Amino acid sequence: SVFLACERIKAMTGNEELAGHESVAGHHSITLPADEAANAAIIDSLSDKFPELRFISEEHDDDPARNAKLVTLLTLYTRIQELQTVAIIDPVCGTSGLRTGHYEWSTSIGFARPSKNALEFFGGVALAPAVHGGMIVMCETGTDVFIGKNVCAETPTIEIAKPAKNPQPKNWYVEIGPDIFTLPQYSRFLLETSRQVRTTNASGSCPLGIMKVVAGMTDAFVQPHQKAVDWAGTYPAVIQAGGAWIFYHFRGGYPVRMTEPDILSFAPGDARYTAFIAAGTTQCAEWLWRILSENWGKPVLP
Repeated sequence: SVFLACERIKAMTGNEELAGHESVAGHHSITLPADEAANAAIIDSLSDKFPELRFISEEHDDDPARNAKLVTLLTLYTRIQELQTVAIIDPVCGTSGLRTGHYEWSTSIGFARPSKNALEFFGGVALAPAVHGGMIVMCETGTDVFIGKNVCAETPTIEIAKPAKNPQPKNWYVEIGPDIFTLPQYSRFLLETSRQVRTTNASGSCPLGIMKVVAGMTDAFVQPHQKAVDWAGTYPAVIQAGGAWIFYHFRGGYPVRMTEPDILSFAPGDARYTAFIAAGTTQCAEWLWRILSENWGKPVLP
């Protein structure tokens, strides 16, 4: 399904007539016709094989049959236990990059079932077609996490994921999501982190940022509030590969840790409720959480 979606995306963005015009959802968040085409490709292809599957997506669809398969927030709160399996899909994360021909975009799908409190993941997949000739991360509970490279080329390779295990901050490569740049409360955190780790950088595609952690290309990825579709396809891979993950949200103007995502975390639409730190080790995740907590909202000093 992710390959089919990416084929639709590349066909449309490579054709000026089909590319269409973007619509702006807010700040740097835009939607192209390719997003909608990829969304339809994923829902249709998975529904053919798994008719009982229901979907959480950030895209809206005019097709009644697809709309009937979308999970609403009301369903999550009142009838979540009636769901069998939910696919949480992000047809394109990094549409701004895609629009400009940049490599930072990806397609992802997370798979979950109802749990006592919300949804519990059992697998996920993400594909970044413009990275390493096509980079894919895929996992299922109880198995290894697999990293594929050159999967869009003639000589694909598959290996078991090995997140970075660097013990010292001075050797860490930390990426952040670009939404952090719009939130001044993170400014001192960014300064202190950049002073103490080897490198800080940004990733314009949330699944791709997490994929790099899984593959050992970076040590950590830090995000403010995001939608579940942004992280659902790759969160299972971090946990399954032996990495570390801290969920948090903002309460009373401060970051507060969460033991797990709540129902609101999975709300469809454009609202964002859950932030996170994904890392190769618990040490790295906890260090970043401490730096974030200690420097939250502080002014940037010379």
